[in-house]
Amino acid sequence: MAELGLDGLIEDFLLLDITNLKDIDSNHYDVVLCVGGAINYTFDKEQAAIVEMLRVAKPGGIVIVGAMSLLNSLIRFLPVIVEEKGKFGIDGTKWLMDTGIQDAKHYPVENKNYVHMMNSSEFDSLFDGLNVHIVEKRAAGIFSMAG
Repeated sequence: MAELGLDGLIEDFLLLDITNLKDIDSNHYDVVLCVGGAINYTFDKEQAAIVEMLRVAKPGGIVIVGAMSLLNSLIRFLPVIVEEKGKFGIDGTKWLMDTGIQDAKHYPVENKNYVHMMNSSEFDSLFDGLNVHIVEKRAAGIFSMAG
C-alpha cells in the first residue's frame, strides 16, 4: 500500500480468520473483498465465511468473493496430476477430479496445501438461503491459460 501511496488511507490492518470476523462490527464496510482463493481453504466452513463477510458489509454493500475453479485447476495442473497419480493411485486421482478436494486422507500432497477447488454449482450453493443479490459471476476460463 505504501508503494502505491495509499498507506495513509488505510484505517487498520487486521489478520483474521474469514470464518470468524468477530473483531469487526456488523454493517461496517461498504466493500468486502475476498480474493486469491481464501474461501477454498476453509473446507466445511465455506458458508460460515460467506455469512461473516456478508455480516460485516453494510446493507447494500458489495461483497466480492473469488474462488479457485476445479476445472481450471485440473487443466492448469494436469501434468502434475498425472505425476501424482503414481503417488496417490487412481482412487486418489478420481477423488480429486470428482470432489475437487486435496486432503490428507485422499490426496496427501507433500506440501500439505489442502484445498477445495469448486465447480460453479458448489460455489453458488454457498449463497443458498442468504439474502444476497448476485450482480455478476465470471470465470477466467480455460482460454486465459492459453500460451
